[in-house]
Amino acid sequence: MVANQVRIYPLGPEDLSRLNTACMTCAFLGGSMGSCLGARAYARSGVLRVYAPLASLCMLALARHRFHPRRAVVPAITGNAEEIPSPAMEQT
Repeated sequence: MVANQVRIYPLGPEDLSRLNTACMTCAFLGGSMGSCLGARAYARSGVLRVYAPLASLCMLALARHRFHPRRAVVPAITGNAEEIPSPAMEQT
């Protein structure tokens, strides 16, 4: 949710309310559909048939995270280095 809002807020006030409404609507619709489908699958199949695919997807995500770590993205610093005060300079 935060990652999507970070992408939306810099766009400007003319687009902000419309895109924020669309983002929140999709989030609530997705959550309600997931709750409905999860409850139906649980009632129909039981605990093991619902949680077994979820557990396997979690293991797959952990394996991907372990063997393909993300690389840190260092943002480009623009402007003069003197314009950016360091914490050491603020303490003196």
